Amino acid sequence: MDKCYHHPSKDAVAQCKLCKKAICKDCREMYGVTSGEYADEALCYDCTSGFVAQNVQEVDAFKKKVKGERIRMIVGASISVAIMLVLIVVTAEDVFHGADIGQTIGMIFGFIIALIFIAGLGASFGTIFGPIYRFTKDSENAQIFLSVLMIIAFVPIIVGLFVIGLPISLYRFFKRKKQIRQAEDIIANDTLALEQMKNYFEYTQFIEKLGSNINLSKLTDQGGELFNNTYAKTVIGKGEKEAKDELRQNVIQIAEDGEIISGFDKKKEKKK
Repeated sequence: MDKCYHHPSKDAVAQCKLCKKAICKDCREMYGVTSGEYADEALCYDCTSGFVAQNVQEVDAFKKKVKGERIRMIVGASISVAIMLVLIVVTAEDVFHGADIGQTIGMIFGFIIALIFIAGLGASFGTIFGPIYRFTKDSENAQIFLSVLMIIAFVPIIVGLFVIGLPISLYRFFKRKKQIRQAEDIIANDTLALEQMKNYFEYTQFIEKLGSNINLSKLTDQGGELFNNTYAKTVIGKGEKEAKDELRQNVIQIAEDGEIISGFDKKKEKKK
């Protein structure tokens, strides 16, 4: 019978679904997850630990995507306002010539409203530019898009971009901000969970090497080999069962966090 890859004194009961390492009953129970692609599959310590790195990569990719969305939004608004300001400067002398105070104030107010409108229009276009670009990269899709653009009147498109596009842009902006905060919290929690997994793995290695009749209190004292091992200290304070239960919840949460992160991008979620 095969022996556990990480615990040679124990018989293997399964193979890791990902790397095919032989694993014992303890590894099978402690490192398996209950959600995602590998729900209820046998997983080893190394592969389950890798899920945290995968979550970090997905969060980094998501943050990069959001940064691109915000840049397009700002650039769109900036270019639109710059063009509007140039037009105002060029036409200012003719527009304000002979106007009284009331008319001047009214026109200034009108220019401000126009600037807000143009900024919103630019921001809206900047927001939808990415999806439009991806859609029209295909030549057939480009023809469809241009045909629709010709059929629909230009003015309704402009009004629609402002009336519909701006609220969507603002909603998306604040939604992404909230998602990024949530993602950063998830990574912080997953990092702590990974540290607990490492501590548990180190603890089981000591048990494997020295046997179960070890003086755990001595090993966790100042200068002891498990002094910084939080799992060993939890075993002393709460008992083995509760320490394992806490670890299992953290391991399960890592996979669930991966599902949450993937859900930030709806297209990616549909693709799965």
